Amino acid sequence: LVRSAFDPRASVVISERSGDWVGVAPGSAGPMAMEVFTDHVRTDGYLHRTYKVSEFPQSQARLGFLESLIFAGDFRHTVSVVWVPRDARGALNHIQRRKADWRTTTRLLDKLDRPHTLEHDRELEDIDREETELVDGHARLDLAVLITVTGADEMELEANCSDVLSRAVNANCELRVAYLEQDSALLAAALPFGMVEM
Repeated sequence: LVRSAFDPRASVVISERSGDWVGVAPGSAGPMAMEVFTDHVRTDGYLHRTYKVSEFPQSQARLGFLESLIFAGDFRHTVSVVWVPRDARGALNHIQRRKADWRTTTRLLDKLDRPHTLEHDRELEDIDREETELVDGHARLDLAVLITVTGADEMELEANCSDVLSRAVNANCELRVAYLEQDSALLAAALPFGMVEM
C-alpha cells in the first residue's frame, strides 16, 4: 500500500509477483525520490495534490454525503477521514468561550437596536446542545477529511483535481489545497499510518 501510494504503477508489478517474490521489501516501500512544490508533490514519476475539506454542509446533510468524493472518477485518489477525541476540560472551556462570544454579540445587537437573526438564535441552541452532550459524558471529536489526488503528469493531475472539486460542490463541501504542506499532507492522507496532526 505504501509503495503504490507513491508509485501507482508499482501495484501491478507487486500483484504479479509469486513464490519467494511475493509482496515488497519494507526497505523499498518509500519513494525513490520526492520533490515538494507549493501545491503538489512529485514522487517516482507521479504528481499528488492533497486537499482538506474546510467547509462541511451547513444544512442537515444526508448520510453518505462524502460518497461522491470517495467514489469520484476512474483515477487514483484517496479520501481519509480522521476523528480525534478532544480533552473534556478543553472542550468545556471552548464551549464557555463560544457562549461568552454569543452573549457579547447579543449585547452589541441590543445596544445597536438590531434584530436578532435566526442564525444567531440557532447558534445558542447548538452551543447548549454541545454543552449538554459534554456534561452527559460524550467526548468532543475533531474531524478532518483529507483528499489526495494523483496524476501521471500536470494535465492529468489538473483534470482529476477539477473532477474532485466539482464533486465537492455537489456534496456541499469546500476543498482547500494544503499549500506549503503538501509533503506532510500526502503522508497523512494517502498512507495507511493513521498519523494526522490537526
